[in-house]
Amino acid sequence: MSSFKKRTSLNQPKLPPGSRLSAHNGQLLTSTGVPSFDDVLGGGLPIGSVLMIKEDKHTDYAQVLLKYFLAQGVASKHAILLASADEDPQKFIDSLPDFGGDKKEETEQKEKETAEGNEEKMTIAWRYQNLPKLNVSAAGLSNFKKSAMPTVGETASIYCHSFDLTKRMSELSLDTATKHLIDMDKWEDEEDCKKLINEIRAQIENGFSASSTPSSGTRNILRVGIHSFASIFWKHKNEQQIFKFLHALRGLLRFSFGVCVLTVPAHLYSTEGGDSGFIRKLEHMCDAVVEIESFAGSEKLANFSSDYHGFFHVRKLPVLNAIVSSSAKLSILQSSHSTTNNLAFKLRRKRFTIETFHLPIEGGVGERRTSSKDEGDKKKEPSKFKKGPKIGCGSMPGRKDPLEF
Repeated sequence: MSSFKKRTSLNQPKLPPGSRLSAHNGQLLTSTGVPSFDDVLGGGLPIGSVLMIKEDKHTDYAQVLLKYFLAQGVASKHAILLASADEDPQKFIDSLPDFGGDKKEETEQKEKETAEGNEEKMTIAWRYQNLPKLNVSAAGLSNFKKSAMPTVGETASIYCHSFDLTKRMSELSLDTATKHLIDMDKWEDEEDCKKLINEIRAQIENGFSASSTPSSGTRNILRVGIHSFASIFWKHKNEQQIFKFLHALRGLLRFSFGVCVLTVPAHLYSTEGGDSGFIRKLEHMCDAVVEIESFAGSEKLANFSSDYHGFFHVRKLPVLNAIVSSSAKLSILQSSHSTTNNLAFKLRRKRFTIETFHLPIEGGVGERRTSSKDEGDKKKEPSKFKKGPKIGCGSMPGRKDPLEF
């Protein structure tokens, strides 16, 4: 009799809800709530990692990503821990986006985007037509490569939900969620970092440690959100306390079913030459770092505001249990170019999306414009410039210019 047994999904341990395995390194992943953001990270945020989002100076787009992260936790029935010294955590939780609209509304949105895409093909430059785009189905699932979606041992729950920024999550959903809110503004002494790490440690030891066995038999995930980490409202004696906190946080999450997303007001520590040494040290102590650069308040980037709302810079990608990040093989948005900083984001009326950045059409129209000298000649000699068929460079009368966009 053979001692080998066929591996089936029945004898495999069940994964926590709202998670899946990475095909690149077998790492357990969970969604950030934004399908395009999951794609940039290589399929999702690895469990046991820390993601740092550098806030923009003029806008709060980083807080929108944090709300997506927490809303995805509520939808997946994950435990939530939110800490903030700048804003009331309860008000922040109450402003989470609600689940996506009905099928009719999503169908209309999809038809509208298809029409816009067909119109864009007629006007966009030819070199940008073949850039990959990340589509989202009605269920809110992104079209990741099939190799990144193993099914062995996975649950039937939705990995990434669809959210509507125009609606607020219902009180019933928030009341039934397992959440622990920490208002650090009420702490009087200068031990914010020490107190917060003790709170996180207590939550992890309460059923989210990798060495502990849950009573229900099914593991769950703890989502830790830190709003405006190391802002001016944080009470700490020196920078060493900040570094010790991050070092202890990574040590706790590495041996637990927990994941952390923190936003940092990096502009408070920036210098004329760029980020200060303090911010670079924070980036070194985090597993993944992204930066939001909004076009608001920038005169140089004002021409791009019609198509995008800002740049999405990837400063550091998570590399756990591997040498190369999984996004190098599994990402769709980053498969067409060698650099990871060729991304931009849009904040539409209902959702946040990340796309491959391309320059707008010169002049903003599809027709070529005459120079100011020619316009002056037209006024002086109107009979010389009679209306007729448009002829571009390399074209002939009666034949359309092949270079005309």
